[in-house]
This record gives sequence, structure tokens and C-alpha cells, in this order.
Amino acid sequence: MKKQNPHLEIIEIEMDRLSKKINDKNLFVSNILKFCKLVRIIESDNNCLAKNKTSSAKGCYQFIDSALKTAYNRLNRYYNAPFKPILDCSKNEQTALFLADMFQKKGTDNYLLSIGNDFNMIDASALYSKFHHTNPDQATIIRMNEFFHA
Repeated sequence: MKKQNPHLEIIEIEMDRLSKKINDKNLFVSNILKFCKLVRIIESDNNCLAKNKTSSAKGCYQFIDSALKTAYNRLNRYYNAPFKPILDCSKNEQTALFLADMFQKKGTDNYLLSIGNDFNMIDASALYSKFHHTNPDQATIIRMNEFFHA
């Protein structure tokens, strides 16, 4: 990926697709980026070089190896992004992978619209736990409650 802000380009493309349901485009971008930051904090303390000691999860969004391949396939629906190891990706590139993965998963639109339009914390928590970290351990649940239900 050589784009400076690939994550913003994905949000722009998705806002065009969802435009009839978006109240304020600037607020939508701001809220989606806020959600991404909270996920990074929960997953890795916002450390893009983080490595999980007990799984293949890596990066600021803690993609496991098999999920990373799927995220790259989804990212390539937006633009040609040659595969590279997640720890070699910038924060913006990792965020682009995360957003491509979230926006392309079936069933996420209503959650993303709720987060983008109103930053609904219940929907943010649900999107995260149903579509990204699908089997959270107790420590992750505590962090989710700390950040999504503060």
C-alpha cells in the first residue's frame, strides 16, 4: 500500500454507497475514526507492532493470520494493495485493512451507520464483538466495558 491515507479513501467510498443514510459526512468520518481508535486501544494499546503471545494476532487491530488474508482480499475491492506483513504496515494501512474488513462484512452496515451518525456505544460494542473480536476473553471484555460503556 502506497497511499498516504488509504483509510480515509475507504470511508469516502463507503459514504457514497451509504449516502442516503448519512446525516453529516464530517461527523460520520470523525465517529468512524473514533471507533477505530477505540478498537486499537482495546486490542493493542494502540501499538501497531503488538504481537499476541498466545495466538498469531498482530498489529494494532490484532489480526490473526487467516483474518489478515481475508482483510487484504476485501481491501483489494477498493484498490490494488499488495500483501505485506501486518507489522510492516503503517497505522493508516492497518486502519484501511480494518475498515475494508468491517465495511465488507455482511450485516455491518446498520452498526456502522449508527456509529458514524450518532456514535452509539452499544452498537460500537456490538460491531466490535460480533464482527472483529468474536470470542473475547475476560480481559478483553473488561476493556470493552471500560471504553465502550464509559
